[in-house]
Formats: sequence, structure tokens, C-alpha cells
Amino acid sequence: MNRRRKLIGAIGALAFPTPFRALAQNTSAAPRVVLVIAGSVRTQPERVNAFRDRLRELGYTEGKNLTLEIREIQGRFDQLPKMMAEVVASKPAIIVAHGQGVQAAQAATKTIPIVAAIAGDPVKEGYAASLARPGGNVTGNALIVSVISEKTVEIAHELVPGAKRIGYLRNPNNTSFEAYTKLFEAAATRRGLTPVLLSATTLQDIPKAI
Repeated sequence: MNRRRKLIGAIGALAFPTPFRALAQNTSAAPRVVLVIAGSVRTQPERVNAFRDRLRELGYTEGKNLTLEIREIQGRFDQLPKMMAEVVASKPAIIVAHGQGVQAAQAATKTIPIVAAIAGDPVKEGYAASLARPGGNVTGNALIVSVISEKTVEIAHELVPGAKRIGYLRNPNNTSFEAYTKLFEAAATRRGLTPVLLSATTLQDIPKAI
């Protein structure tokens, strides 16, 4: 129990500074952690390497007291439910994911601890009952985007002060799609910019949208 709690806490502290807790369960001496990434190890080496480096700093060595399994989505988000079902069936100690991966993991299991490396508002997205008393099996880091949206538009406008329009590339399948869009539009309007909304649900859609 203590080993599981320490590992979940360590992984949950990797990304952003707003953690929300979940219940821990019993595990073996060398737990197996499944890391689900949106791209691949080839396209996102810095994310995977940083994850491994931090685990080592916290005393977790692959092959000794931790087994790390990496699952690559490679932009095929439509395959997420099937992938998560396979991950859950393999009974890992912990699942680490972000964005849509957290949503798919939560839909697949209510018992295996899930660590959100990056998540939106956990309450609005249904991962937690509240920040103070979240309940459930999701822990990790919440990225509250209201401040981020404002700052992103501000920086973009400072880079190109003469711009009249600002584009926003978004994924309609993201659970926070509507909320993110409204925040971006409001931030752009406050600065006298016309928001241009672009949509892409897969990696292949991005070039066309741009």
C-alpha cells in the first residue's frame, strides 16, 4: 500500500502543480506502469526521457523495482478505447495518460489508479467530484486553461502586434472542446482580435486545417 501510494504520488507530481488524489490499491514489489502517449517514442522522445529521468531520481529503476510499458497512440485517437481496454485487461499497477487518454482510461476502469500527466479541469471533465474531495481513481495534475488561454493570446499579440486575426487549432473530440473554444474567443475579443477557428481530430487533419 505504501509503495503504491509513493509511486502514484511521485508520478502525479511530474507535470503541473495542481494535483488531485485517488485511492491507492495493493501492488507487488515491482509494479508495472503503462505510459500512454499521443504520438510515439520517436516523435516525443523528450516527454518519455523526462518521465524516465524523474522516476530514476525518485528511486525507481526499470527492471529492478519498476516495469515501464509504453503504448503509442500515434495520433490514432479513434483507437484509444480499444487500446485502453487492452491495457486494463493486462492489469497494470498504474496507467499514466493525458487529455483524451485520461478519458478513455477512466471509461475502461474504475479501480486501477490513473495518473493524468496533463488534464483540463478535473471537475468539469468528470474526473473528480471536487478538487478538495475528488473520489474515484484518477489523480495527477490539473491544467486550468482559463489563465493559460488569456496568456497565450497575449503572447501571440505581443509577437505580432499588427495582427487583426488569430487562429486556434482545436480537437473537437477533446472533452473540453467547447470550454476551450469559448475561453479562446473571449481572450481574443478582449484584445480586438478576430478568432479564426480550425479543427483537426487526427494528425493527418492538421496540415489541411492549417
